[in-house]
Amino acid sequence: MLRNDKPEITVWLMSHFYRWLIGSFDVATPVLSANQYLLLSGEPTPEWLIQRFDSATTPTPCFYIHPQQPLLLERERRLVEFLNSRQGTPIEGKLQRINCIHAFSLWEKEHAQIQDRQRRGWIPSSGLALKEVLCTPNGTWFMFDSLSPHLREEIAYESYHMQHCLGQFGDKKRLTGGYGESYTQRIQAGELRLFTLRSSGNAPHVTLSLQIDNNFLSIDQVKGKQNRPPISRYTMDTLALLRHLNITPETHYDCEAMGLIAQQESSEWQLLTELTDLQQQNNILTRQPQLFAMFTQLSPQQQWLALASAPLHKITNLGLDATLRLASSQLYQQSNDPAWLSEILNGQGQQWQIEGIPLSGSDYAKDASC
Repeated sequence: MLRNDKPEITVWLMSHFYRWLIGSFDVATPVLSANQYLLLSGEPTPEWLIQRFDSATTPTPCFYIHPQQPLLLERERRLVEFLNSRQGTPIEGKLQRINCIHAFSLWEKEHAQIQDRQRRGWIPSSGLALKEVLCTPNGTWFMFDSLSPHLREEIAYESYHMQHCLGQFGDKKRLTGGYGESYTQRIQAGELRLFTLRSSGNAPHVTLSLQIDNNFLSIDQVKGKQNRPPISRYTMDTLALLRHLNITPETHYDCEAMGLIAQQESSEWQLLTELTDLQQQNNILTRQPQLFAMFTQLSPQQQWLALASAPLHKITNLGLDATLRLASSQLYQQSNDPAWLSEILNGQGQQWQIEGIPLSGSDYAKDASC
């Protein structure tokens, strides 16, 4: 059966594999006569081999390797697998520098690492249990196919990379029991739909699950790595999926922690920064202070909220007023280093003045020391 190998792989096999086969493969049978060759191969003896036997009084033995010899085919399979796995990598153009023994060594090392990861719960992804749903700026959303025989493997792969409990099976070899069993059964029973945001290299970044109740979809969980909220880079990707699936907006902790807010009045999802109700915005910021990072400019009230949630040095990029920065420096007992004070007094906001005379950080520090 022809494999249709790529030309560069065929060249490698005809060179490196052929040399290794001649020099190192020891499952070979000595051939001392034309009749012996016929018995081993089942084919007529080639003329060059008959002449070789006839011309020598004590013929040097030739060696016959059956082309369907199981160990030979297994060695070839390993090499083809190794060579194909290098397609699209920096090594692809340097294959001729790798000899057969080196290739075998790398294959064995990499598969030992795979087995170690499998013992710790890692399962390779075939992608056969995924259905493409939506392409977004930072990746592609896929839905897990509840009918796929590869569902458990794909859930285990997602859980291993995202470091959450979704695909943590009690029996990591059979992929049964544990949290993974519970989630798998809910998906297969039509109680849950599971989505994953994957980027190039099949790397997962966000896991989103929806509960199904009488064909009505509602948010179950939206998780980043280690059960934390997804990082801000994937906020717009998640918003795009919610809008694409027409998920009814609802207040949900995981969405709120990402800055995705349900607007019941308009029946749509919005970013926190898009809210026109400042009181609602401030209430959310009080609960989710990490969302201050979404803003490039804050109202005076929000600046005080930001200072209450984190020390000044953690929020210096939020455009705080100079007066507020100086007051907070006293509150949090920051250093009185003149350069730091100069940044406060002369940096953001209006420069301090007394009777029209501008103040500088060095002046403040000098007077304070008197």
